[in-house]
Amino acid sequence: MFDVFFLLAPVFSLFFLGILLRKTGIIDEKGASFLFGFIHKLTLPTLALSLFPYVTLSAGMLAVPLISILVTAAMPVGAIAAKKLLHLPDQTFAAILNGSILMNTSFMLPFVKPLFGAEGVALLFLFNAANTLTANFFLGILQSSRYPDGTTQIATNGFSFLPLTIPAIVCGIAMNLLHLSFVPVTAVILHDIGELTIPLLLLASGASVKLPKVDMIHLFSGITIRMAGGAATGLGVAAFFGLEEPGRSVLALCAAAPAALIRPGAQSAESAENSFSEAFASTGMLGAMILIPLLLLLL
Repeated sequence: MFDVFFLLAPVFSLFFLGILLRKTGIIDEKGASFLFGFIHKLTLPTLALSLFPYVTLSAGMLAVPLISILVTAAMPVGAIAAKKLLHLPDQTFAAILNGSILMNTSFMLPFVKPLFGAEGVALLFLFNAANTLTANFFLGILQSSRYPDGTTQIATNGFSFLPLTIPAIVCGIAMNLLHLSFVPVTAVILHDIGELTIPLLLLASGASVKLPKVDMIHLFSGITIRMAGGAATGLGVAAFFGLEEPGRSVLALCAAAPAALIRPGAQSAESAENSFSEAFASTGMLGAMILIPLLLLLL
């Protein structure tokens, strides 16, 4: 237990430092958005590109995208059940449905890397890539049916819908299969840029926390569906496929990720759905700081 909390101490410190920097005005909303853009467009794809040429690829990794698709497809069941049981307003239901489908798996990266190393990070990237594509498909249908202009601002605090990360993964895997590698100087530069991802991500995530007032029962139901329901589904599907460690634990963490922040472009920034989405994403990240270490101890 002590080892887990010792390894994760920097995660807690940097995340809450991000909250402090936002509260003191050192980082504002534009600053947090800039950090996310810098991460999404540079450091995260670089991390993937620096990792996959050197990681050991295994047959078990082939099951990860399929498991991610199955977990993503199962999430609407919980949201629909909550709507019927709690009589959720349409906007709240839409926020829970969207957030349960699109996972903020980036927030799991600081937990996975120190505990499971390069193999765990590779599994996380593969899970996220499949979730990104699957969620893109589902949310594209949902949003185009609900908003006439079809515009959607997706995952400002997750790493979904990133045009550079998935090609970086594909390029890295191709290099691995062809037994290609970067020259030493290039490899060092890529590694150093990629290593910026986790500290910047934690600071930006902390600085992005917003807690507007929403119905707490509805909020708790959404977090339960996304995180507890996701973890249970991930563990069940991993067991069905006979996944061994570290794959089992990494997939459980990815499936238990908080909701990504989804803002429908046709809605006002102050709309009820946006407010609930912000509370849903932010409370999930705060809850993850407690729930994920506990999950790690149980695994």
